[in-house]
Amino acid sequence: MHSLLKLRSSMQQSPGNGSSSSSCWIAWRMVGLAFVLECMSIGSLSISGVLVSVLRERLNVPTSTVLLWTTSLLFVTMAVLMPLGGALLRRMSVRLTGTLAMVSLAIGYACLGYVREIWHLVVLFSVFFPIAAAGALLSANTLVSNWFVAKRGLALGIATSGIMVGGAVFPPVAAHLLKGGLTNMAWPLASIAFVLVPLMAMFIVSKPEDIGFLPKGMSRSPAELGSATIRAELPSRRKDLLRHPLFWVVTVLLSFLSASMTAFDGNLVPFAESLGVEKTSASYLVSASSLAAAVGVVMLGEPLNRIGPRALVSLPTLLVAIAAAVMAWLPAYSAIFASSVAIGALNGALGIAPALVAAKFFGRSGFSLAFGFAMFIQLAMTAVAIPLYGAGFDEFGSYQPVLAALAGTLAALGIGAAALPRTFPLSDVVPADE
Repeated sequence: MHSLLKLRSSMQQSPGNGSSSSSCWIAWRMVGLAFVLECMSIGSLSISGVLVSVLRERLNVPTSTVLLWTTSLLFVTMAVLMPLGGALLRRMSVRLTGTLAMVSLAIGYACLGYVREIWHLVVLFSVFFPIAAAGALLSANTLVSNWFVAKRGLALGIATSGIMVGGAVFPPVAAHLLKGGLTNMAWPLASIAFVLVPLMAMFIVSKPEDIGFLPKGMSRSPAELGSATIRAELPSRRKDLLRHPLFWVVTVLLSFLSASMTAFDGNLVPFAESLGVEKTSASYLVSASSLAAAVGVVMLGEPLNRIGPRALVSLPTLLVAIAAAVMAWLPAYSAIFASSVAIGALNGALGIAPALVAAKFFGRSGFSLAFGFAMFIQLAMTAVAIPLYGAGFDEFGSYQPVLAALAGTLAALGIGAAALPRTFPLSDVVPADE
């Protein structure tokens, strides 16, 4: 404990006692904390698929009921909480919201082992788990955005990869622990979350100004740049935060693309099985897509940070349109595998798109509110898109018509995105929580 307190005190030194290297080191440490926050609070919730059969037998309900009151309810509630949390985060510190997210997760997992009724699931997946996931997503992205101007895309990519890492690690671990029962699985996860609570409370530094530093990549303070001018601009920025048409256009287009890719991933195994692919081979597609997502979000994060709205929307949209067309008209396993990897990489990279767009339009001052609304749109579209894929299969008896329609729609949107501006209205000099 003494070493932890000493480490915490070293983070609170003034610029006079530290150096730019100290600021850089602390900034990347915030990325590490954001990674852990997203890995545990969001990545671990990917175990919901592993829980389906156990909860179905324990509650004596059909699979559709379990999915409705777990995964679907989680997405819907997170969508509602994101804009509310974004507004709240403007009045609370990231340290507090990140810590509360971990507390909510710990309580949720501690109670999960004792689920006996449907309403127990409703409480967990409409209160504790959504608060944990939404709080972690908002806190982690706001934390990284507060600390980084330069290398923001790379930093967000590393932090967001925690979701993919958690999605790869926790399901097999949970499946192994479930052999001893639901409680045997839930309590270890709750224990990990409880241990992380004090670490988040002690080591998260909400923004660099709190300890006398500037964000990485900002060479001059807002005061040196003319704080009076910046402050004069802030009221109109806040007033127009939700009235910026270009922000909404870019957000809706990227959310549609992300929801389409996420829904595709969710239906990847049944799609492959409908083509006669054996289940084990079909599962390899999911693994390949998940691995590509983790690589994509780290490798493509910074390139995405350097391009404008036109390229950010049109390039990945057209690439996914090509991948969807390949799977619709060339349903061979090798073609599906290659397309799954491509879509996985793009889906992973675009996981940071709402954060980049919010920062590029509104700087750090309006980030949390803009990011919250952007995620509301993305999560709401995803919640609708996932069952639509299945409904398309039920209607046509095949996924090919769905993929063909998706390819045509995305191609049209990608071409239409050429009308978007080439650059963002970047304003990174605005101080956080001004």
